[in-house]
Amino acid sequence: MADDHQHYVPQFLLKGFSTGGKRNKQVWVFDKRDDKSYRTSVRNVASQGGFYDFSIGNERRSLDPALQRLESAVADDIRTVMQRKAMPSDQEARSRIAFFVAVQMVRTDAQRQQYIDLEDLLRREIEKRGGWAEGAARFPDFSLEESTAQAIQLIPHLARSAAPFILSKSWILYATKASDPFWIGDNPVTLDNNINEAHIPGNLGLASEGIEICLPISDTLSMGFLCP
Repeated sequence: MADDHQHYVPQFLLKGFSTGGKRNKQVWVFDKRDDKSYRTSVRNVASQGGFYDFSIGNERRSLDPALQRLESAVADDIRTVMQRKAMPSDQEARSRIAFFVAVQMVRTDAQRQQYIDLEDLLRREIEKRGGWAEGAARFPDFSLEESTAQAIQLIPHLARSAAPFILSKSWILYATKASDPFWIGDNPVTLDNNINEAHIPGNLGLASEGIEICLPISDTLSMGFLCP
């Protein structure tokens, strides 16, 4: 059964940055848009009602139950990393974590908006270059609901194609002190490249030489997946 309160950053990750008792975990939030900071329950952040629900014809579906199963499976793996302060050597655990990181990259609100905006961007670019060629097949006019449904259904396919690249990296666990903590955002998987500088187009692809993929799992630990 899908939860109406659906997170695009799992609560078990957010709790690694929280304070408070076991039943009242809270995190500090910085809202970039309003330039405000406040503290709130983990349940209230990085989530939207029915975020993974969609329709195919008259049938209502949801990706949320599958995502919850994935989170339940990988949460134990990540808790073990935190307890042992070491990346797993077990291949099954590494495969689960790699798929989870890939899912986390493509499940966010920003990723969805990018997909939805792509069609409009392509239309504007075609018009700027002189319009459609005579007889060319045009993009169908999808409603926002249809585009959202397509974006949700793409998540498993995109993650399956991305996971092998994450699995092939060098796995490193970074640590810091609580006085100089890691932060987590609504797009928690970060990409960097210190070999191919930013002026080189396409230097943040998962197969790019020098790519560094990071996912903070607590205020003092972050998983890193680096180009060998």
